[in-house]
Amino acid sequence: MDYFPILISVISSVAFVVFYLLRSVKCPDCGAPLPLFYSPFRKSRRMWREGGYLCPECGCETNTAGRKVTAEAPPARLPIRLLVAVTILLLVGVGLGVTGLLISRSAVAAPPVVAAPEVIAPQNAPIN
Repeated sequence: MDYFPILISVISSVAFVVFYLLRSVKCPDCGAPLPLFYSPFRKSRRMWREGGYLCPECGCETNTAGRKVTAEAPPARLPIRLLVAVTILLLVGVGLGVTGLLISRSAVAAPPVVAAPEVIAPQNAPIN
């Protein structure tokens, strides 16, 4: 049962990532569902920098929240939610690494050190 906290943290991290990736976003112009994955050859410069979607039906470009963007719109600032999510995932990863290191060190105990017997040199008999 020593691995239960590690298992819970891994499952919660994976659930968070899956929930974030599988949410559905609809195109603001035509209402078609926007795909989750794109070919890297179809992405625009804005999509590479800050994410977003490109509607396969009408060609409308949207940001990650599903709002339409134009070419003249300035790039958005880094979303705080994304920054918090990345920070939490990094801290969970560091915690898992430290926990694994501590568990691996405590699992194998070194044998006790036994001192070698003291060697006594033979003494010569006294000469009369």
